Amino acid sequence: MSFHMNRRQLLRRLGLVAAMYPLQTFLTGCERSAESILGPETNRQLPRPGTEPHNATTGYAWTYGDWTARVNWEARYALSMAAKGVSGRSLSADRYGPRWYGDWNYVGSDPFALGRAKIEAKYITGAKLGWIDGYACGGTCTFFVRLVLYRATYGAPYGVHLTTPNHPGSVYSWCDWAHMTRRWGEVRPGFVASSPGNHMALFDQRAFVNGVWGWYLIDSNYVGWNGGERIGKHFLPDTVLNAQNYWAWYPSWATPNT
Repeated sequence: MSFHMNRRQLLRRLGLVAAMYPLQTFLTGCERSAESILGPETNRQLPRPGTEPHNATTGYAWTYGDWTARVNWEARYALSMAAKGVSGRSLSADRYGPRWYGDWNYVGSDPFALGRAKIEAKYITGAKLGWIDGYACGGTCTFFVRLVLYRATYGAPYGVHLTTPNHPGSVYSWCDWAHMTRRWGEVRPGFVASSPGNHMALFDQRAFVNGVWGWYLIDSNYVGWNGGERIGKHFLPDTVLNAQNYWAWYPSWATPNT
């Protein structure tokens, strides 16, 4: 049996486990987030996971349990096949903390998923996808996040996969304000980091580095330089996440596996 088929079977098994543990309502600060985005409203009732109506433009509500752990595994797998949260290509630390490049051709390892994600993204992908000039490249930050969400869930037995709801129509807009928070201590690995107009990444690990709390992020087109489109991992303190207008988003939107 091929490696690809084994991996799809593993995804299905993980999906059955994940579906047994629905997302607990952790976003106690959602109302505050909504006020800061949309303005105060005294009787606002925010939807909870699985209760949003279908929207023909953005997709469907994800109603199949909490898959954030599976998304986190996929993000780590994108960095290195060992999926341990580090890679074999460390580079010098920046002013915030340690950094790594991806060390294998993640994007090229599943041509089917790449092709489907490209079509769904209407080919808004970036210029560098695969192993290019000795580096693992994931395209633009938004496409990389979308590809990781796709690959984390397209093998699940539901006929749908996770996605970012506003891509490609508005790639940097709010993901889904009903499921976003800036309470960094409540964020979990596998959430999406979204800084509208700036960057998109995946939260990997909560850490205390150089005397401050923050998060390690896995992303594309950040480590190295903007335009390199290289997959990497790096640290951002909570203060920087706040200053650069990042939000944490629980992946809650799906689209059919067509």
